Amino acid sequence: MAVTIDAQQLLAEPLKGQTLTITVTPDSHQTLVDALKGQALTIPDLVMLLYPDWEVKNHENETQIRDEMENEWCPNPHKRSKLKQGNFAEQAGYFWTGCPLERLRPLAQFMYWYFIWDDDPEVDCGELTHDREGTEQYTKDTIKFMEWCLEPENYAPERTKCPIPADAKHNSGCFEDIGRAMQTGHSRGALRRYAESMYDFVASVGGVQKQRDTGFPTWDEYLANRVYSIGALPCLMAMDVTIIGVYTVTNVEASVNDIISFKKEIVDGQLDSTIPLIMHHHEMTSAQEALNVAIRDLQRSRALFDSASDCLTTGFRYRKLDTKTQIDISVLIQGCKNMMLGNVKWSLSNQRYLPNEKLDGWKVSFTI
Repeated sequence: MAVTIDAQQLLAEPLKGQTLTITVTPDSHQTLVDALKGQALTIPDLVMLLYPDWEVKNHENETQIRDEMENEWCPNPHKRSKLKQGNFAEQAGYFWTGCPLERLRPLAQFMYWYFIWDDDPEVDCGELTHDREGTEQYTKDTIKFMEWCLEPENYAPERTKCPIPADAKHNSGCFEDIGRAMQTGHSRGALRRYAESMYDFVASVGGVQKQRDTGFPTWDEYLANRVYSIGALPCLMAMDVTIIGVYTVTNVEASVNDIISFKKEIVDGQLDSTIPLIMHHHEMTSAQEALNVAIRDLQRSRALFDSASDCLTTGFRYRKLDTKTQIDISVLIQGCKNMMLGNVKWSLSNQRYLPNEKLDGWKVSFTI
């Protein structure tokens, strides 16, 4: 069933088994690109502005994981060069800073996969950009392979045979290791949530490409699809508890990533992100003005997150929970904080988004 939803509905409940319908507006891409050329933009110190009272640490095994992922897992020199620019081991370390090495390894594989899955066949800006049939086959093969890797029923009483040909182009071989590792230490419910969030993510990327060919989404439509395409939900959904503010966290992640990757996306011709959409729908000509609007939204999201976490840890229902569940809730809240603050620090410090810009603390200025 196809539905159209608004941003408020996302805060109320997840969308299960539904396909998002994107309604587009007239295509004004070139007009917006022309308006952006030559504009100067300053991103303030988001660490101090949004998260001055939070702390996130690098993982003690970050260097080892980086060497494994970039040299052993990806022997192709060209791909390895792209991976090194991203430094995704640092991001994984920020997100799961207290995780033991054997658990961090499949999580780091997921982070590396997440950033190269649509880049490698160039779904976003290459050979599959306008190839709907090719992209649909690519996403279909990916989901089918993931089902084989992630569904617990495929491991017991014995491992089932892979249902797709060995030469299928899904670019997701690492999920054999990820799926195997996840079969221990997680409930079936947690495995199901993680698997479904991954299928939603893969499907959403294809949906973004389809919309990009036809025009701009409305703001609510953008947020609705971005909840899935940002990939934050899979980072949280394997946990055994959930949080009413998880969708707020996801949208914070989306906005921060959009802000810091803005210059790269403009170069790649991708205008379906926070700053261009604010400019388009509010008829703005200044990227800085649109950025300021986005930052105010981030500040409100931080306040909403604080309210949600306080409700979880101070109410009557929380006090009635057993100690293990209370600890689980605390771990989830800290994990959300690690994702938000870690994403800002990683995004600004790697060479993927702003390779030629010099930071002033965590503040950066550049010209489009």
